[in-house]
Amino acid sequence: MAKPVDLGKYESRPVIMASITIPNAGGGLHDALALDPVMLHTGEEFVIALRCRAENITHEVVKHKGEDTGNYNRVHKCVAMSGMIIDSDLVADMFTAQRKRIDEAKGIQTIPGIDD
Repeated sequence: MAKPVDLGKYESRPVIMASITIPNAGGGLHDALALDPVMLHTGEEFVIALRCRAENITHEVVKHKGEDTGNYNRVHKCVAMSGMIIDSDLVADMFTAQRKRIDEAKGIQTIPGIDD
């Protein structure tokens, strides 16, 4: 699990969060990504993993209910380079394991047989 990172300051204000934007992945890629041959059917759900490259970094003011909080969000603009359809169950297992590690790091304990 990634450890918390001190994002420092920008224009003397704390950077309290980081996010990623992938403009060419929203609403369709500018150039279709090559995938292994696959036949998808209408309504079929799947998971795709993207290989990306960070292209530009900006800082945006963090607002709460429209008001400036005095903090910044570090935004990483990325370009999608390739993609791969991956097993949905594998991803679900990875998310579950990651969530458990995050909870444990925060001191949140699960009850075996109930929270599993």
